[in-house]
Amino acid sequence: MTAAVAYCWAVLFHGQRWMPPVLGQGVIAWLLLGSPPVDASAVAAMLALSLPAVMWLAYSACCAEDAGQEEIAISAMGSFARMLVARGLAAAGAVVPVPLLVIAVGAVSSGLPAAAGALAFANLLLILAAGAGIGVLLGALAPARPGWALLAIVLIMLLAVVVPHAPPVRIALEALLSPSAHACGAALLRNAASVPIAVLAVGLATVCTRRSR
Repeated sequence: MTAAVAYCWAVLFHGQRWMPPVLGQGVIAWLLLGSPPVDASAVAAMLALSLPAVMWLAYSACCAEDAGQEEIAISAMGSFARMLVARGLAAAGAVVPVPLLVIAVGAVSSGLPAAAGALAFANLLLILAAGAGIGVLLGALAPARPGWALLAIVLIMLLAVVVPHAPPVRIALEALLSPSAHACGAALLRNAASVPIAVLAVGLATVCTRRSR
């Protein structure tokens, strides 16, 4: 799987679609890190921005190859589902360094308690899992329509932030900004729904793509 993810990284970064989310993350992180202390609200902002970033990168990874290249890669990786998982992991791996840096700086600078830092990291992984799965699904549903995919990403992001207790973002924000340890733990357990969301999205993407061929 490591070789498959490395291949998807090479394909993704060969184009230019990765630049807006990655550079945007970098600018936001620079602004947050330049205004210490890096507290829970700063980390919450980075967690929220991670969802659209990973969705767009996963979508871009699915649309970066032509049909011939994709068939060769599928043969090398063993299955189309394996390729989709590799694309999702590549997108998540491209997004995770910046929010992880913000969490680490917050923990070191004492702006973020250790428990809150661990909670933020766990929720970051859940957000990346759900976002990567959704991005892969969008790649199967709208492979040649980046405008529609971007609109869907914006709508999903708004719902994930605005709807109370919605996984994966709103629950993470509520948990991170809550003073109650019990509430934080309960919210993290509820946010574990992000994992089946990711699995279901990858499964649907596999089915949709096979039917379209």
